[in-house]
Amino acid sequence: MCNNIHKSDLKSSIYLQINIDYLFQLQTLLPLGDYTLIGYERRQVFDIDIRCVVTEYQAEILQDQQRQRFTAAFPAEVSKAAKYGNGVKVQAVYLSQYQLIPYNRVQEHFQNQFSLPISEGSILVGFLGIVGD
Repeated sequence: MCNNIHKSDLKSSIYLQINIDYLFQLQTLLPLGDYTLIGYERRQVFDIDIRCVVTEYQAEILQDQQRQRFTAAFPAEVSKAAKYGNGVKVQAVYLSQYQLIPYNRVQEHFQNQFSLPISEGSILVGFLGIVGD
């Protein structure tokens, strides 16, 4: 599992503690008596969480007494009101160029898996830099 990762680097990001259901256990397996918690048995499930993440940048706007506005500067990479992030671009290029998946199937993948509509034009022009005549 997770090749080339040292065991000390594997840290759980979600912890779910399972407590004994005393009412159920008393009726089935757990004999009457006093008990002391001595620890937990641990099991880990390794999975990949692939999901759409939207980061909204909100630039502060100040206004003086003369009603002149001053707006905070957005980071250079946030140049439009809405745009695709690098993760979307990398995934689209990987699927279309390395895996040779047709553009319409790349579109379907983003729509079906992430509810993220992407046009063929965005894949061609925006991600691959291909410009028509």
